[in-house]
Amino acid sequence: MTSKLGVVFLGYWVLICSGCALDTLKHPLVDPAEAKPMPELYGVYRTTEFKEGFLNYVHVATAGGDYPPGFLRGVLVGQPRDPKTPVTVRGFVGFIEPLGRYHILHCPFPQEGVLEDQPKISSPPNWKRQDVTGYMAIRLEIGKESVEASGLNREFIVNQIRSGKLAGEVHMGEHPKTGEPRVSNVSITAKQKELRAFFEKHMDAGLFQETSQTYRRI
Repeated sequence: MTSKLGVVFLGYWVLICSGCALDTLKHPLVDPAEAKPMPELYGVYRTTEFKEGFLNYVHVATAGGDYPPGFLRGVLVGQPRDPKTPVTVRGFVGFIEPLGRYHILHCPFPQEGVLEDQPKISSPPNWKRQDVTGYMAIRLEIGKESVEASGLNREFIVNQIRSGKLAGEVHMGEHPKTGEPRVSNVSITAKQKELRAFFEKHMDAGLFQETSQTYRRI
């Protein structure tokens, strides 16, 4: 597995919590109610080295509550190198669909109330599928003692949508500093069958970023 640390896993959850626009799937690869539990993934993991001043831990367990059985819940703790910097605590819920040698973690978006600073972290809201506008997708490569996570490659997806090879919507905005036009977020609207075929074809061919974040079981 690569040791590159380009996409910081914790950063996704901070973005969700802050309400920032993300690249999402309108339709998941599997119906959330049919996702299978993965108890073998449950446990505590840690990043292999400090990134941006933090060593990150994640605890993964079943989501509980009225979430479907296949949902998991993670709590991420960022331990700062600098003792004067506060510890960060975030959480997420999601479900996983196996695809070849990988697993795709789907995180329903938005997740208001799920990703809060402590102490609300102990009380995630119940499952409300009607409120979901999309699903964030993260590719996981799961080993015996580690998990490697990679995010979607926006540039590749935008090119595929604009060339008519993938159903989706590219939303434009302005750069906050320069005012120049730029892609603000992308929504992949392909339905399940088309989406699965696209993922299978491009899983190792540009769909996900080459850089990744590795977590090791502790």
